[in-house]
Amino acid sequence: MDKTSEYIKHFFYNEIDELNVDLEFIFSKCIDNEKVAAYINQINYKVFLNSLYWKTISIYVKQKADNRCQLCSSQSCLNTHHRSYKNHGYEHTEIGLKDLVILCDKCHNKFHNILSSPAHRYLSNYITNDRRYFVVKSNNIIQNCSYHLSTQEQKIILYLISKIKPTDKEFESYSFSVVEFCNIYGIDSDNGTNYSNLKSTIKSLTSKSLLVKLKKNTQSLVRWINKAKITENSGIVEIRLDDDMKPYLLELKNNFTQYELLYALAMKSQYSIRLYEILKSYEYKKSIIYEVDDLKQILLAENYTLFGDFKRRVIDVAINEINSLSDIWFGCQK
Repeated sequence: MDKTSEYIKHFFYNEIDELNVDLEFIFSKCIDNEKVAAYINQINYKVFLNSLYWKTISIYVKQKADNRCQLCSSQSCLNTHHRSYKNHGYEHTEIGLKDLVILCDKCHNKFHNILSSPAHRYLSNYITNDRRYFVVKSNNIIQNCSYHLSTQEQKIILYLISKIKPTDKEFESYSFSVVEFCNIYGIDSDNGTNYSNLKSTIKSLTSKSLLVKLKKNTQSLVRWINKAKITENSGIVEIRLDDDMKPYLLELKNNFTQYELLYALAMKSQYSIRLYEILKSYEYKKSIIYEVDDLKQILLAENYTLFGDFKRRVIDVAINEINSLSDIWFGCQK
């Protein structure tokens, strides 16, 4: 019997027994990872969850997390949770382990309540059926700019960017219905106040800009939107991004960041979305160092003069949302 077949037999055909947990064999370098993943993906998910394979992986991930919830630090009722299933079947590899996080029952249920919300279900369906579901930005406007947008303003911009096709050479007038956006955003489209607030937000975006650092001592003020039109009777919104945004959003060949729209739209804090983009753009690094004042400036959170307030209202909220709702995990220390 070859090593891969022996591996599958051991972890999927043996009874679950604490004595059988082999933290060395589970990460064997002598197996065919593709064959293991193919086997895992063809079995019933409940069978997977009840396997010695998953039991062993869970024990390892909990040990790495010091047997604590990675959101609230609770030590009771811990679950090993998939933040993403894109690497399902590769949990025994370095890339698959990055998708796993330890959550207590309370935090685990909180995450799944978000997943079961009408907004998340609608958005998941949108992503499944619409090919333009990625946000792609030049790292220049992620890492080297500052702007102040509310949570709703950021989500409108990201939604528009997700509609850009990789082959686009010019911006189009991107259109969407108010009902469509309300469903994705998770608000009641029949509520007159929500409709009015959305119109006000779009109106405010036409006057908003971002400040981009070009080179030393040189900055450029760039508008987000060129024009916006709302047709009252049909509830259709048409928005055209400003042409000065072209170098940062069109025909990007290198030095760009791409992520799924789903992750950002699930977040409620304006700081979480902004920090998620920054961290995603530096994902290739194991760590990144910021001076507290510099990070406040980037996030435009300078109103939090006391570090304790900044940490509690900005950083801790972002850690909670990014770690539980996105495809990356981060922690911070001062």
